[in-house]
Amino acid sequence: MAITSLQQFSITPTGRANLTQIPRATITGVVEVLNEATNTWSVLADYTGANALEFPTEMRNRTDAEVAEVVAVVSRMLLLMKAGVWDGGQ
Repeated sequence: MAITSLQQFSITPTGRANLTQIPRATITGVVEVLNEATNTWSVLADYTGANALEFPTEMRNRTDAEVAEVVAVVSRMLLLMKAGVWDGGQ
């Protein structure tokens, strides 16, 4: 895959949508942090089992700034997918 660069990227908020068919998903994962001094990993947060996150419910728990950041990440992905150069985040 070629190296790509996204230029002149901007997002203009145009309001909020009330979608009736929003995908729902349970998000699970364990966030670990590396202690570089000992080269060992330790659990920072465990979002498995009862701690799993629910989408889109989790978005209601985010600040406006955090929601804007999520929109920015998804927007970049969509532009790269449309251009045919999205590598799946690899």
